[in-house]
Amino acid sequence: MTNDGDSLDRMLNTRQLGSQGLTVSSLGLGLMGMSHAYGTPDQRDEAESILASLEAHAKVGYVSPVAFATIHVGLGNIERTLDWAERALDDRRGWVAYLRVNPLLDPVRSHPRYDALVQRLNLP
Repeated sequence: MTNDGDSLDRMLNTRQLGSQGLTVSSLGLGLMGMSHAYGTPDQRDEAESILASLEAHAKVGYVSPVAFATIHVGLGNIERTLDWAERALDDRRGWVAYLRVNPLLDPVRSHPRYDALVQRLNLP
């Protein structure tokens, strides 16, 4: 038999961060822009679980396109990353101001859509 805390963790799909006992939900992790860290090959299932949580939440509430962009880049989904980055620009998310310098986006820099996105920013 599990205790109530274990049941709640499963229900909220929480994860422990570090060794200090801090926990965060999949949604929170995605909203913090950290979900890309779970996109490594050995943690792909975890990343896809976080993505599913974000998608489920988006059906009933707002989820920033930045959360989706960061997890898709971690999963190697370049087209989906750019789709969500374009939505982030359309939503005027501050994150897009750092497109040219954010190392998280290194995997998409060679894509023509990335260049078009940066041009839309009209940065000096």
